[in-house]
Amino acid sequence: MFLIAGGPGQGSAGAFNLGSQSNVEGLRYMLPGYTLVAFDNRGTGKSGLLNCPALQATYFPTAEQGAALAGDCAGIIGPRREFYATRDHAEDIEAVRVALGLDRIALHGVSYGTKLSLAYALAHTSA
Repeated sequence: MFLIAGGPGQGSAGAFNLGSQSNVEGLRYMLPGYTLVAFDNRGTGKSGLLNCPALQATYFPTAEQGAALAGDCAGIIGPRREFYATRDHAEDIEAVRVALGLDRIALHGVSYGTKLSLAYALAHTSA
């Protein structure tokens, strides 16, 4: 079971904290029989975390403020920002699946992780 955090921008490894025995026990209770997998997609957690301080420090921006902050963040990230789309994160899931040698996987997404899970499922119907 691949555990996919929300955000976008939240690293799954940190969000699900599989290093904590109590977290693992809770997840195994909810998802019995599955091997649990959580990793940080590119730009999240410990996988090259993107840093946009003003955007990350603002909790309830208006639509206009959010758009301006996102634009500022795009400027900070620069041209490489085109490699952080949902489709790229879906391909990260596929790369981890292949690296682990798994034929099929199940996905448990939370918030944005649900959208990412759907994007993955649409792109990889046989996995």
